[in-house]
Amino acid sequence: MKKRLYLVITIVIFSFVTNSCSDDDADTQSCDVSTESYTTQSNGTVTYTVTANSGSTVTSITYEGTNGPVTVSNPGGNFNLSVNVEAGTTISLNAKGTAVKGQIRAYFTFTGNGGNEVSEKLKVCPGE
Repeated sequence: MKKRLYLVITIVIFSFVTNSCSDDDADTQSCDVSTESYTTQSNGTVTYTVTANSGSTVTSITYEGTNGPVTVSNPGGNFNLSVNVEAGTTISLNAKGTAVKGQIRAYFTFTGNGGNEVSEKLKVCPGE
């Protein structure tokens, strides 16, 4: 009788632990998101924004700076930066991290001087 009770208790505990872990894993996703690139036709300003919500974390961001690619490790919280760029600059944005029951969103907006050229690119992990 004790052996059966022990076996039933062991099976119940194992089932509980296995199901608890799989629920958490389903809500957690490793993210490596890159926006589509855009080559500017005029001088202007690009604003890079990366957001992480609902417990998600960003471990690195790489963006096109004034003098080439710039990587920011462990930016902490949401990231927002405006950079002046020259005509012919190829703009791109990459964010790496972990989405936990939420999303990591990477996007940029470019506005050419005078407002005649505008481009916006967005990438989300997990996708919408």
